[in-house]
Amino acid sequence: MNKELVRSLLAMIVFVAVLIGLSCGGGTRNDDGEDADASSTSSADNPCSEANIDQRLAKLEARITKKIKDNSQLKEQFDNGRFKFNVRKVGNSYLEVLLEGKIGGKDDLKDLAGILKVFMKSKCVLRVVFVSPGTLPLTDPSARADGFEWMGCEYPLMACPNGECLSMCPGIGANTNANTNSYPNANSDLNTVNGSP
Repeated sequence: MNKELVRSLLAMIVFVAVLIGLSCGGGTRNDDGEDADASSTSSADNPCSEANIDQRLAKLEARITKKIKDNSQLKEQFDNGRFKFNVRKVGNSYLEVLLEGKIGGKDDLKDLAGILKVFMKSKCVLRVVFVSPGTLPLTDPSARADGFEWMGCEYPLMACPNGECLSMCPGIGANTNANTNSYPNANSDLNTVNGSP
């Protein structure tokens, strides 16, 4: 019995050591397999350094397309129309990316998110919206796109039309919808028996 306890303890120590070794092991690639950030490339190649927002938009769209096509798995799906994207400006302050479609493969969504994350970290893109099928191209380019939003602003801040991350955007009021339920806790005791839990 004592020998089994020693063996079990030894096996557990080795297992924990292996886990620690694997979790602390470093790699040369970052999480997304891309540049460390958008500023790591020359300013001529970096769409985020472009002062004119229309030129920034065009360069960013070309750069995202190039990065997608540099990834063989994403390229095949992009070229076959499984997913598409649109870069658009919000006001004259920042850019957002709209994504539509499907992506298949173990790491393909992670790879695509990594491409976009590079530009979000540099505040070149403040919002990515995953839109419903049939949304792109937009019929009204200035209309707000609904879908799952990934913002470059830290919660609880939000991306405002002026390109800043603020708790409340100027000119956009707070939600003033009042609760009209006159019995907000009417069902609170339904799961009790004779008033006791």
